[in-house]
Parts: sequence; structure tokens; C-alpha cells
Amino acid sequence: MKRLFALIAAVVLVAVPALFCFPVSAGSNIYDTARDGDLLYTVNFNGDENFKPEYTKGSMKMTVDPVDPTVATFENLENAKQAWWGGTIDFLPLNSETLYTVYWTVTREKNVAIGYYPDEYFGVYGYQDKIKLMETSRSLLGHDYSTFANRGINVNATVQSYALEVNGVNGTLALYVWDETLSNYVLFDETEQEFEIFEFMTDHLGIYFYVYYANHVSTISDCHVNKGLAFGTVKPKLTEPETTEEIPVTEVTTAEQTTAEITTAEITTAAPVVTTVTPVETQPEKQGCGSFAAALVLPAVCAACVVLKRRKN
Repeated sequence: MKRLFALIAAVVLVAVPALFCFPVSAGSNIYDTARDGDLLYTVNFNGDENFKPEYTKGSMKMTVDPVDPTVATFENLENAKQAWWGGTIDFLPLNSETLYTVYWTVTREKNVAIGYYPDEYFGVYGYQDKIKLMETSRSLLGHDYSTFANRGINVNATVQSYALEVNGVNGTLALYVWDETLSNYVLFDETEQEFEIFEFMTDHLGIYFYVYYANHVSTISDCHVNKGLAFGTVKPKLTEPETTEEIPVTEVTTAEQTTAEITTAEITTAAPVVTTVTPVETQPEKQGCGSFAAALVLPAVCAACVVLKRRKN
């Protein structure tokens, strides 16, 4: 009976913690087990166990469709002020090993603007006729507005679909727009590999929407995340020699006075080197302490032998 009770107790101790750990490990394993192109998550604008959105800044009115929770309307309540809504998907890591393509569709009755950001810092923002890559509320350097017409992309004026590749390996974003003539996504703009995006600001992929002007009402639908880059490819990472080639530039403009300053600086910096070497002379003292301690070992061993001998007698 006691053995049976012990067996049951052991099973409980092992099984109960496993039950609590299982949902977390299962959720975090979705990215690893999925194949490139697999659907990872469809956005529920009401939120769920994996996505808990909230108003993060400003005054925004967000209305979820009562019939379809994958459709929501966004409107800023204060003109010329930032308004943000969203959150991260807790089982989709955003790091130097993950690759995603995020899709969404915007429906609007007039030329109004709305933006999507995967980390609430870097993203895209645009109107019916133009769009750009952004760094919070500023244009990302070198990526100002460009119209769809100038890029040769035929878009629907009312309903437009986008795809944003979030490349954690290279630290880049690439925006694709649905072309009505080609019936396919066409590259609109992308960041370069030289890390224009210095770092994604969240540890998990986010769904954040941003509006700025009042009376700009936009409806977002069909927002979902797939694994991998749907259109682009991962590029080889920059090598260290390429990043260090710029260092010699600071040594070019040298006059006679500047070279004299450099040589005197070299002399003055050489003096402290002597002072840093002198403490080495104190090392024999440490060795002396060690030898003194070693000298005590022999009497201790002898004393131990005497004690053992007396015990035997």
C-alpha cells in the first residue's frame, strides 16, 4: 500500500508541472515546426490568448466588425496627433533568426492615411495614392513618399492590399503592393542591408496600426502572418572587414602640426606603460607566502602520522 501511494505521489509531482508548461512550449514551437509559406496567425481584432492589443498612445476609435472579428475600422479622434493601437503576438519571436510576411488590406472611401508597424517603431504609412517606409512618425531616411503611379503600380483606389516582409536575419523591411493589372504583389520599396533599421524594438512580432489625422477612417481586413519571405531572399550578412574599412578615413587630413601632436601623444602615452609593468616585481612576495604555506604541510603530515600510529597502538 505504501509503495502504491509513493508511486501515485511521484506521478502527480511530474505530471502537474508538465500540464502547466505544455501550452507555453507548444505555442513557442509553432514557428520552428512550420514550413516557409505556412499561415502562422490570423489577426483577431478583439484579441485572444495569443494577441492582447490595446491603445498605446493618443485617442483612437477602433471598432471591430460584430460579425467578423478579423475586420476593424480605425479613426483618430484628435487631429494632427499620434494615435496607436496594437500589441505583439506572444508565440512569434522577432529576432535575428526569424522571417515573416505580414499581409493586410485597407478599405477607404477617400484619400486618407493609415500605417502598419511590426514593432511599433519601424513600419509603413500611406494614402490611396502614395506610401512610404517610416521610423515612428518620421520618414525613414531615404524612403520618402512615392506614388504608386510613379512606380508603375496599378492599384485600386478604394481597396488596396499590402505585404510587408519582416526580415529579422538581415534586419530589413520590404513592402509589396498588390498590382491590379498583374494580379500579383509588386515590390514598392525596401531597406538596404546596411542596417538602416538598427534594431527591431520588440522581442515578438507585433500588429500595430497608426493614424495621425482626424476624420481619416480606414478599415483593415485580412490581416495575417505567414512564415518566411514570400517574395525576397535572405542575403549574406555583412563581413567585419567591410564594416572596418571606414576607420582610416579619419587619418587622411594631417598637416605638420597635427603629425607633431600625434608623435607627442605617442610619447606621453608610452610613459604610463612603465608604471603598469612595475607591479610585476611584487610577485615574488606572493610566491614567498606560498612557499611558507608549503613548509607547514610537512609538519602537519608528520603530526597526522603520529596520531594514526598512536591509534593503532
